[in-house]
Amino acid sequence: MKRLEHRACFGGWQDVYQHESKTLGCLMNFGIYFPRTAQTKKLPVLYWLSGLTCNEQNFITKAGAQRYADEHQVILVSPDTSPRGEDIPNDNAYDLGMGAGFYINATQEPWAKNFKMYDYIVHELPTFIESNFSVGEKRGISGHSMGGHGALMIALKNPDRYQSVSAFSPIVAPSQVPWGQKAFTAYLGNNQEAWKAYDTVELISQSSKKMPILVDQGTGDEFLANQLKPELLKSACEKSGHPLTLNMREGYDHSYYFISTFIGEHVRHHAKYLATILMFLFVSVTETYAKECFLIKEKDKVIKTDGDCSIAFAPNSTFKIPLALMGFDSKILTSETEPSFPFKAEYAPKINVCKGDHNPKTWMRDSCVWFSQVLTTKMGMEKFRNYVKSFNYGNKDISGGLTTSWLSSSIQITADQQIQFLQNMIDNKFSVSPKAYEMTKNILYIQELPGGWNLYGKTGNGMNKDNLQQGWFVGWIEKGDRKLVFAHHIADEAVQKSYASFRSKNEAMIKLWYVIDSLE
Repeated sequence: MKRLEHRACFGGWQDVYQHESKTLGCLMNFGIYFPRTAQTKKLPVLYWLSGLTCNEQNFITKAGAQRYADEHQVILVSPDTSPRGEDIPNDNAYDLGMGAGFYINATQEPWAKNFKMYDYIVHELPTFIESNFSVGEKRGISGHSMGGHGALMIALKNPDRYQSVSAFSPIVAPSQVPWGQKAFTAYLGNNQEAWKAYDTVELISQSSKKMPILVDQGTGDEFLANQLKPELLKSACEKSGHPLTLNMREGYDHSYYFISTFIGEHVRHHAKYLATILMFLFVSVTETYAKECFLIKEKDKVIKTDGDCSIAFAPNSTFKIPLALMGFDSKILTSETEPSFPFKAEYAPKINVCKGDHNPKTWMRDSCVWFSQVLTTKMGMEKFRNYVKSFNYGNKDISGGLTTSWLSSSIQITADQQIQFLQNMIDNKFSVSPKAYEMTKNILYIQELPGGWNLYGKTGNGMNKDNLQQGWFVGWIEKGDRKLVFAHHIADEAVQKSYASFRSKNEAMIKLWYVIDSLE
């Protein structure tokens, strides 16, 4: 293995490597993007398959996906589209041979020896990645055009190897369109029964696991009617009951201008299914070591309650939720990724992932206290006081200071008050801008839970007067028009090595699973 490129990009690193492929009988290049958190965590991998004439460079230089991969903590791998080299068979046409592997295993000469892109993508490349880099076990797959065909087809054929799939402008029925017919005839021969094994529309009806499919297609795509035919995929999914989200994007063409516009939505789609749910086999971690409170409501109706939820505690990092509303409403924060506050060594964060520049999305994700303090300093005491009062947040006591009142200090809040604040927020009852609500909700999104419920929330960790930890996990789950707001709190009664906030989240996830199961 040889590293060809190493470039800083959106807080992480975009590398390009070359390795010897035994499957393809040649040297192969692939791009791999490591988000900043890949240094300390084993992150899931999203594989991207490019289209005709492309190599590993197109996606990494044109799509702008790295910024979203960093936000959602997903590693990106983008291989070449075919074997290459002086001894590799080729054709003068752009849609056959080098740059046009179609992600299948060729059986016809002269292609059979080298053109085994299916085996390379499904087996050799993931094995190589997982053996040579510190990555997680979960995989997603996506692609464009010919690569969209490859992603959909490979996911359908291997539902146990991939947790998520999406595509831009995919060739959904290669057996029925000129590009596919030409390639399949050359690589697989004239027996069209053999073609079905690599045809998405054919595979949909045979799929035993209904992995949700996300497809984006531009209405201005010059290949829409003749080569892509998304209506065939839509019809096949409707007949078999396969979940499909097909977004027809008005005016967009077949290019990377289109991909770069919506790639963020695709990375987020994959992040839903690639995120790890910390349930630890439903084993409680708080039984004899902490007092626990859990409360979940739908509007004013109590769905479940455990423990004494009447005691007030400091909100600690759950206060980032009202801070986000304040920041976006006051226009100090302008989008999920802007502004980026520069890190200074004097901030001295306890968490390594906070030692670097951060934007609103990564601030909420990594729970960086210094970002909150820069935000409130820019806001000023008068605005800060007015927001806390108008939100009716907890005891509204900010005597602990502009930058510390929520950190095991003067502001105290009960579980029921946490829920009341969150309910008012999701019901848009505060005097803040619509954008403030929208942006705050976006940066609070965590993952999709069983049954299609989406989870939003924030943890918080601090110390009580006895110098023991107390931790929160608060938020809501939603599905369609239903929104259930919850608060979970742990107050340690003995010294613990792990953060109380992590344990609170784990416990809450267990309880949420059972709540969801009772609702379905």
